[in-house]
Amino acid sequence: MPSESLSSKPQSGNSRRPPDLALVGSGNSFSEPLVRAMSQSLRGTAIVHLRDLAALSEFADRGRLRLLLVDEECLREAPRGPAAPPGCPPNMGLALAYHDAAYAAALYRAESAPLGVSSFLPIDVRLDLWLSIIRLLLLGGQYVPPQLAEPQPPAAESAGERYDEEEDGLGLTPRQLAVLQLVADGLPNKVIASRLGLSDHTVKLHIHNIIERLGVHNRTGAAARFHATRVS
Repeated sequence: MPSESLSSKPQSGNSRRPPDLALVGSGNSFSEPLVRAMSQSLRGTAIVHLRDLAALSEFADRGRLRLLLVDEECLREAPRGPAAPPGCPPNMGLALAYHDAAYAAALYRAESAPLGVSSFLPIDVRLDLWLSIIRLLLLGGQYVPPQLAEPQPPAAESAGERYDEEEDGLGLTPRQLAVLQLVADGLPNKVIASRLGLSDHTVKLHIHNIIERLGVHNRTGAAARFHATRVS
């Protein structure tokens, strides 16, 4: 069967409006109900669902694409190397929608992922979380699930790559350190929750425990302690 658009329903009345978001992969990854829910929730975002990367050439040269979300099967067939498909905008985000966490983890640790993929989105997450992550990616952010980003067991880690409480001298858990780093970057709780796949309430609990553990008065003091450990 030739490459073709499986679903193309831009939010504007013009059916030929160039897409903001391209979903590339089978209906098993991007089902009609999922694409419909995305179209309804991401108002103002033109979405197209394509069978494979070859079909992308019809849209890529228009320079409007903000995000290319490729499923696992398509990415496995893509050429190795960091180059995005020809004609894609240089600032376009590239993300993998995956079922196989081991495959995604291997790509995350690789020096050069196919197409230059930099964000990873598990297909089996709740719809509300999925939509939150998509919104983040459309705004130019990146997302890596905690299970991919957390440090590997000591036996699998090389010298200088570990990032734990002993080296930081803060006495925090890896998850608390991840939260604190984003706090120190000045991100609000909602963005931290989206990036780490947590609820707002869980982020608040982590920040409360971090403040208590560090003996500071507020998140500003916690951020200052974090920056101090980076300099020392």
